[in-house]
Amino acid sequence: MPKALMELGLVEALDDMLNKSLRLNEIQFQFEHFGIEGRLNERIEISLYRVAQELVNNIIKHAKANNITIQLFKNAGKVILVVEDNGVGIKPSASNGHGLLNMKSRINAVNGEMNLEPSPNSGTMATIRIPI
Repeated sequence: MPKALMELGLVEALDDMLNKSLRLNEIQFQFEHFGIEGRLNERIEISLYRVAQELVNNIIKHAKANNITIQLFKNAGKVILVVEDNGVGIKPSASNGHGLLNMKSRINAVNGEMNLEPSPNSGTMATIRIPI
């Protein structure tokens, strides 16, 4: 488990990961979060962190994006993570990749759901919803 996640919680750990990963690759990003006070269930925090990490790594490697928007918030008894990029979009063949299968497995383990779809700004938008 990342030290920042263990010690500081999900918001700070995501902020740390985004700064380290995206600034090195000169990708602009916005991270918005609201309604996340205190800690979530440890399994949920780990799952969301690892899925966000995989999404960001995929964007860096494959999307050719120069801008990413990440939102984390609570709504109607769920924690929701939205990751949107302005890259080339996800290829249909990617739906069978190990990374995507791992993300879906992590989300399923906490009774969540994950949707990948074209972003209104081109690219891809991933939406993860987990009941809390």
